[in-house]
Amino acid sequence: MFMPDKKISKREITEISRLKTLTKILEKYPTGLWLRELSRQSNLHPEKVRRIIKKYPLIFEEYADFTQYQINLKLIKLKPNYKNKYKRIFHSK
Repeated sequence: MFMPDKKISKREITEISRLKTLTKILEKYPTGLWLRELSRQSNLHPEKVRRIIKKYPLIFEEYADFTQYQINLKLIKLKPNYKNKYKRIFHSK
């Protein structure tokens, strides 16, 4: 997880870049996207996307959507004011 007072490793920089990519995609879809569609649009493996979503619960919100066939599909959307919770990440260039 991103810690403000230590030197940032290459792995953390990659994670922050992926996090920003996911948030930019989800900003276009305020009602949310399915995990697999989010994975396709970000060109990331679905498991990688799932791990990032689980790691940052203050940014992402998961909810179930039951289709007319009673299939439970998890949708991912951004929480309101998520940028305020991780100011250092989202206000950096």
